[in-house]
Amino acid sequence: MVILDELAEGTTFEEKMTLSEYVLKGFHQLGASTLLVTHNHELCERLLSEGIGSYLQVEFLQGEPTHRLIPGISRVSHADRVASAIGFSKADVEKHLESLKA
Repeated sequence: MVILDELAEGTTFEEKMTLSEYVLKGFHQLGASTLLVTHNHELCERLLSEGIGSYLQVEFLQGEPTHRLIPGISRVSHADRVASAIGFSKADVEKHLESLKA
């Protein structure tokens, strides 16, 4: 079993797609069970179009995660919610910058 988290991060989008696809298809050809945690729905859609893989996403109800996995590929970003929760929303940054002027 192979477990990967955000394969090929730190590269350009095109490189990320190409490298990730090569690696994942290689594991598939070897018959390895592979778990990839990713926000890259384009990669998932590309592999799905070739009949490769099973896809799960976290279920959200009323904007909050239920921590249940349900079938499908998530195309919704929750980055703003996460940034707000840790004090890095646009409003948080603007408030901090204003406080430096005082």
